[in-house]
Amino acid sequence: MHHVKVKYKKLRETAVVPCYQSKLAAGMDLHAANSENIPIAPGAIEMIPLGFAMALPDHYEAQVRPRSGLASKFGVTLPNAPGTIDADSVENVAYHSLITAKKCSSLNRICELRK
Repeated sequence: MHHVKVKYKKLRETAVVPCYQSKLAAGMDLHAANSENIPIAPGAIEMIPLGFAMALPDHYEAQVRPRSGLASKFGVTLPNAPGTIDADSVENVAYHSLITAKKCSSLNRICELRK
């Protein structure tokens, strides 16, 4: 297996650097970095802060995907799934939008990152 080195930088105090939750996990969990709950009306799209930036090697991409349990149980998803982050992306991975009928609490695992 080829390992790719990815650098992460926290942009918010509440941010959690992406990490694998188990030895065989294919994706790293991404946590909401909001300091207060964000209410989301049914069918609404809200921007949820993830609070970190990342640097990928040239010619690589990372994909942000909904977490399967949240998507199937609560309708939590990403409108542009999978979201692509390229090595030359100039934007920080600070926000991703969700569609849900719940509220987003700080530190919720809201989506996953695959590289």
